Amino acid sequence: MNEFIVSNNSDLFVTGEIGYDFQAEYFMQQLNSFPKEEVINVHIYSGGGSLFDALAVYDFVKLKGIKFNAYISGLSGSAATIIGAAAEQTYIGANSLYFIHRAISENESLKALGDERIMSIYQNLTGLTKPNLKKLLDNGDNGQFLSSKQAIELGFVGSEFKEEQLAANIDFYKQVNNKINNNMTDENLNELKSGIVTEVMNSVKDFFTKKEKEVSNEALENSVKGEVKSELDKVVNSYESKIKESNEVNEAKELELNAKIEALTNEIAELKGVETIVEANVDPVPENDVKEKELSVGQKMALDMVNSWGDADKRNFKSTK
Repeated sequence: MNEFIVSNNSDLFVTGEIGYDFQAEYFMQQLNSFPKEEVINVHIYSGGGSLFDALAVYDFVKLKGIKFNAYISGLSGSAATIIGAAAEQTYIGANSLYFIHRAISENESLKALGDERIMSIYQNLTGLTKPNLKKLLDNGDNGQFLSSKQAIELGFVGSEFKEEQLAANIDFYKQVNNKINNNMTDENLNELKSGIVTEVMNSVKDFFTKKEKEVSNEALENSVKGEVKSELDKVVNSYESKIKESNEVNEAKELELNAKIEALTNEIAELKGVETIVEANVDPVPENDVKEKELSVGQKMALDMVNSWGDADKRNFKSTK
């Protein structure tokens, strides 16, 4: 068990610097060890620390449905207020202070994400609007100190607890400090510090690695979307061009066909005119030739005889069938 998180029956304590003196991993293990029906009291005396550790505790409590009451003695500031915000009920000593501020980070993107989470948690806790919360946090890294009454009026804390409860808590904190001082040797302290630094560094590395992957994946997704859109545009433009060319070819063919039809119509008309003229200029078949074809052999002989009589007599001859 982490020596900086001391349990006494159903009591847990959040003291010192969060992320250094206080570690989320061990605290979550302690919370998870209690039976669900047992009421847990979490006593807070901390000026804050790592937002990551505080968010880890907050999300773990909500995930597991763990219920506890928080008691603020002396000061609950910065990240410590996030842990207290996960409680079912929060109480504060009459002489205690409540301290809030924006996220602190040299990385602007990370700072914006921290501010967003802090605002969301405070809004769920207090019911205050974002503009009103923004006014409280506008002091930036300097933060805003609130008295116990102000913290209660604004909804960060439920109510005050009695003086005798505060005195009992202070006595217990002294016991906790004595236990820590008596049990921690320089070697153990250096080992603990080294382990904490390693865990913090690994946690930060993991966080930024995850963010880099998210950014990388987002960039890749946008790149793929851009390429797909570009290819689709090319296909659409190609088909539109082909349709346009096809329409132009069809129009040209239609004009060509109409011209051919017109030419053929004129040609046919001309041919009809030639046939009429030819029919008009054809010499009629001589009547005698027609009749000659119609004469019998005997008649032909008679006709020959008549022909020998002369043209005048021939015209007076009428053949009969």
